[in-house]
Amino acid sequence: MRKDFQSPRPTHERDILALKGAFRQLVIAAGGQESAASITRVSQSQISRAGSTNEMETLPALDVIADLEMDTGRPIVTQALARLTGHEVVALPPAGETSPAAWMAHLGRLIAEAGDVETALVAALADGRVTPDEAQRLDREADEVIEALVRFKRDARRVARGEEGV
Repeated sequence: MRKDFQSPRPTHERDILALKGAFRQLVIAAGGQESAASITRVSQSQISRAGSTNEMETLPALDVIADLEMDTGRPIVTQALARLTGHEVVALPPAGETSPAAWMAHLGRLIAEAGDVETALVAALADGRVTPDEAQRLDREADEVIEALVRFKRDARRVARGEEGV
């Protein structure tokens, strides 16, 4: 174990390795080290060091991560950070309508998506256990409920801020 990971820090060497791995994936998504350097304020060699497992003390700067994630549209490092704290990153859908009919459509979609989760779970539990394939379906169905709820929350917040509403 490295000296700087012997203190009672909440992060461990495996966490830093996971973040560096996520950064390397982000660099690949940006088209490689040269391309990533052209998008950010740092050089190709700094990009390389930030992703290297041989230089554990060198991490990518937040603005470099932001530049790359904004350019690629993929929050790869942000998702890795969120997972370390038990969170999930959910993309915000585009703004929707906030008419009475739109609110009812929101409600209908929430109920339908939650029903899909219930149907999938009942089917999965028919034999008394949930298989990996069934768990993957449950995960997909849950994502659809989350997306519907995020849309609902987004529009409710817009109305609450006085940006739109009926």
